[in-house]
Amino acid sequence: MTLAELNAVRDLKGEIKSLEQKIYIMRLTASSLTPAFDGLPGGNEKKSPVETLAVKIISLEEELSEKYRELEAQAAALYEKFSAADLTLKEHNVLILRYCACEHFRDIGFMLKLSDARTYAIHSAALKKILDNS
Repeated sequence: MTLAELNAVRDLKGEIKSLEQKIYIMRLTASSLTPAFDGLPGGNEKKSPVETLAVKIISLEEELSEKYRELEAQAAALYEKFSAADLTLKEHNVLILRYCACEHFRDIGFMLKLSDARTYAIHSAALKKILDNS
């Protein structure tokens, strides 16, 4: 297993957060715009800025949905790899929380009732086992 494979879920989470921010900003922008009508029914086929933004928002939401599906698949694949590896329960839990749930080390320590130093040590030992077996 490589570091890129380990960080795939974390990278996808970053992409998802970025897409969510784009959609949020576009929705704010669309809500502040007013559609321009020429008063004639069917006379002018210009697209209003609101329509253009709506199409972009829908496109981004479809991309976001695809990223969520990809995230779930990557997390499940990582979980399977961690489960198949020769890890202790604590090592397994630290890796799952770090790379599948994308938690920070400090939060992992709180969840597992470990000191920061112990959390890092367990993580380091688990990484050696995972990366050396590939």
